[in-house]
Amino acid sequence: MEMRHFYLDFIPDAKSWQLVDGACSVVLLAKKMTGWKRRCLPNLMVWEPLTRRHQAIPPLPEMKFHYCLGTCLKNKCGTDWRQVRVGMSTFTVICALYKRSPPTVSSISSVRFVGRARRAVYWAIKNSVSMLILDEYSFLLVALPASFRWSPLSQHDETPFHVADPGGEPFPPFDDRLAARLAGLFGDELRVFSRWRIDDD
Repeated sequence: MEMRHFYLDFIPDAKSWQLVDGACSVVLLAKKMTGWKRRCLPNLMVWEPLTRRHQAIPPLPEMKFHYCLGTCLKNKCGTDWRQVRVGMSTFTVICALYKRSPPTVSSISSVRFVGRARRAVYWAIKNSVSMLILDEYSFLLVALPASFRWSPLSQHDETPFHVADPGGEPFPPFDDRLAARLAGLFGDELRVFSRWRIDDD
């Protein structure tokens, strides 16, 4: 592929954008903001370098000052691996906005986006034994390993772990029980945990 595919020369102020998510051949960009606006819903752009197609997504006026927990791409095909062509048309953009804190979240400033895996989005919560997950279209709290809990004594915005897609065989039979990998670097030791789905039956 030619290098020109990776340049944002179609945007006059290309240096004011940052990468916030990526899936398959599609990336999600967000407009950089400063001060208190860094926590607000940003201008977004979906971009496919392979075809150089792009689509700007400005925030709705009534939501532009809402606190944004995170934005990510969601594959509308789910785990239907029969979809051979994956591009911009197979993705939708998810924006999680804050209205009021759940009882388990003491302050919205203590919540940090830590990654996306399969069909779920993950956040770390400071001074909590759980992480917040948007699984499909509902929120839930899931317990964390003790070493991955974000200490209230931490003076850093960096969370102790990040979430990554577990990957796997892209052809049937597809085992969807492995939901995510949680990874954190503690000194010179890399710790990795797996999150598994538990069948209701």
